[in-house]
Amino acid sequence: MGQIKADVRDGLLNDYPEQRDFLIPFLSGFYVTWGRKRKEYNTDIYVYFLSPEDHFKESYGFDNEILLVYTPFKRMEPRALQAVEQVLSTSPAKGRVETLSYFLVSDAEDVVEWLESYLNQ
Repeated sequence: MGQIKADVRDGLLNDYPEQRDFLIPFLSGFYVTWGRKRKEYNTDIYVYFLSPEDHFKESYGFDNEILLVYTPFKRMEPRALQAVEQVLSTSPAKGRVETLSYFLVSDAEDVVEWLESYLNQ
């Protein structure tokens, strides 16, 4: 079972303790190794790096950490995905996290429908 590293727990989660709730389910296969609040494309997002446990690395072929992004808004907008792309292409994520997949956590109720529509356009 994974853990949340002390610097994440004492840093970002100390300021935003409610975010621990959506991180807990990921601990069954990942360690939370890094977390920061970022402002990209005029939107605030919360970025976490998840290091997969060995069985996930072997099962899914992960070589790097996985990005988890939280958008605390009731409505999804394209700038949220643009912000994720910006995070993926800059330090410290560049070269450290997988670029083909990431986890997106949102407070938007229609996030699945919105993503399907956005990707179809």
